[in-house]
Amino acid sequence: MTSPLLRSAKHVSKLAAFSARRRERLTQSFRVFLLGLVIACGVEVAVDWHATLSEVRALRERMRDRGMSYLAVLDRSLAEAVAERDALAIERLVHGVFDDRDAIFVRITDAGASTLFERLDPSFARAFERDRDRSFADYYAHQLERDARGILRTRRSCDGA
Repeated sequence: MTSPLLRSAKHVSKLAAFSARRRERLTQSFRVFLLGLVIACGVEVAVDWHATLSEVRALRERMRDRGMSYLAVLDRSLAEAVAERDALAIERLVHGVFDDRDAIFVRITDAGASTLFERLDPSFARAFERDRDRSFADYYAHQLERDARGILRTRRSCDGA
């Protein structure tokens, strides 16, 4: 016959082993839970970034389409003034573009990409220079040159086709 003390020691020993196994499983499941939480957060961030970038891309496309629409409207009416390099006629024809609240900058170039006319909305120009300590044309020089070359390249390919 076993003494009650011995039986309780065995019983505690089984309980301690059971408790240790449960803690180990809980620790492992906590790690799995934490890993799952990190993966879920990563997926959420990736989805949000994708949605944000898609919206930005759509806004850029819309603004580009508006610019191309203005170009299509002004193209024929400006042709003679550009050929003659008549700055007054160009300014008169371009004046209405600034009635659109989203239009802040107009640059007219000839077929050789030489700038004939350039106008920036004065209120925007003041705020821009105050905030960035550089003029709009200096700040975006690379992008403006790239876009002018792209438009001329597109224009030439459309005329050649």
